[in-house]
Amino acid sequence: MNKINTLSHHILDEEIDDGKIINRLNAWLDPLIARDMPSEALEGIAQEGHQNILGIRQIKLLDILGSLVVKQATKDQIEWFLKSFRDHGLAYYRLVFNQGEFVPFSINQYEYEGVGKPTDFRLNLDDWVLVFACCLILQDYSGAYELCELNEAHIDLDARQNGPSNRAFDKAMLNLLKGILYPDADMNALLVDAAEKIFKPECVGHEERQEAVNYKFLPLIPLIHAMYSPNRETAYPEKLQAALEDHKTYFGSEDKAYDAGYWFAMTITGLAALAYHRWGLEPQIETLYMPEWIVKEPNIDSKRKTYQDVFGDQYDDD
Repeated sequence: MNKINTLSHHILDEEIDDGKIINRLNAWLDPLIARDMPSEALEGIAQEGHQNILGIRQIKLLDILGSLVVKQATKDQIEWFLKSFRDHGLAYYRLVFNQGEFVPFSINQYEYEGVGKPTDFRLNLDDWVLVFACCLILQDYSGAYELCELNEAHIDLDARQNGPSNRAFDKAMLNLLKGILYPDADMNALLVDAAEKIFKPECVGHEERQEAVNYKFLPLIPLIHAMYSPNRETAYPEKLQAALEDHKTYFGSEDKAYDAGYWFAMTITGLAALAYHRWGLEPQIETLYMPEWIVKEPNIDSKRKTYQDVFGDQYDDD
């Protein structure tokens, strides 16, 4: 099916296509990737410390993933980081959900056992949804179901003061996103609940949070509605494009333009991957925020390659 539109990436909007753009991108981004590249394993870290390291590492992994997408790295490299981000995220939340227990988990083909601890870190909607969406991209539905153990009580515990004390919208959006996995979920009721709360300041929070929600989550509600619509074939492409345009507007703004973690639209891509694999809905838009191959190709069952197989010594310290 032909693309109906293209959406340029804000990082590349100012670049002049003189044939040297790839060299300029590599010269800029490769040192940043090498700086943030984490070690493969958790050697030397006590079992009680695994949970904190896993939570912190997700931030750098997301930055590297965004940089690799913008520089149009190889599929192997991008997929390796999708799986690494998924590994770290699942392991982190598994530990959170099993406080006081020894919990096995796998990171990049290494096996570990950590200790789950009480925490107020990364229990918010904004962080959780990225790992959830990554599972959808990889068609790792068992992982996505596992993440659904996050509930409203966890959101109440999160230290990030990004909303009102009741965090009513965040909880409604969490329930809507979880609902897409369950055939018996009342999606209409979940959509209505999220849509009603998103327009109530007392449910969303302070002005800065309202702006973030308007660009990050408001476009997802009509997008999910379109996915479930009887007219999804025509409704979905329009809502998908609108969501990506809002992503560009918000994360391309002056104060956020260089947050590499959002150069790739993880949440939107996760929903698009679900739409493609469940209903055969084509993205019909060409953009680096959501490369089409990432919507269609990555699969949890594909062979897991080692870091050395994929990157060699490309990002080794000199």
